[in-house]
Amino acid sequence: MLTILTDVSRLRLLIYIVTLNFSAGCGEFHDTDCHRVDAQSVTVIRAPSERVASIGRWVRLEGLVTTAKQPDIAGVDVDADRDLGGHPGSAEGILIRSIVRENEVDPFSQTRGAGTFYYLFDPYTGKLAVAQRN
Repeated sequence: MLTILTDVSRLRLLIYIVTLNFSAGCGEFHDTDCHRVDAQSVTVIRAPSERVASIGRWVRLEGLVTTAKQPDIAGVDVDADRDLGGHPGSAEGILIRSIVRENEVDPFSQTRGAGTFYYLFDPYTGKLAVAQRN
């Protein structure tokens, strides 16, 4: 049986797969000792041109937090308080790329339309990584 996945179910599946890969070899997913990332192994991204090489890896975003409806740093979606917009910020998490094709756009649920989008996933919360003020 062929199953057609909606954008939401594909995103949930992707998050599940990333979570499984990230927690592989750990006794407990929320075991912070197991998931500590060595500071030397973190890739710092400051510009959109640096995103592609780090997809699926733990990264640190540094730069201005946008004031858009969906805040971002260096073109990567993050969660941020409204008062952080326009100020330098940073966030850490797993960089995920999502490609939405024109035929996959649901005009009743999509607000962005087709394109390639990047977001920073926090495996500890299962949500977008939260930006902090620098």
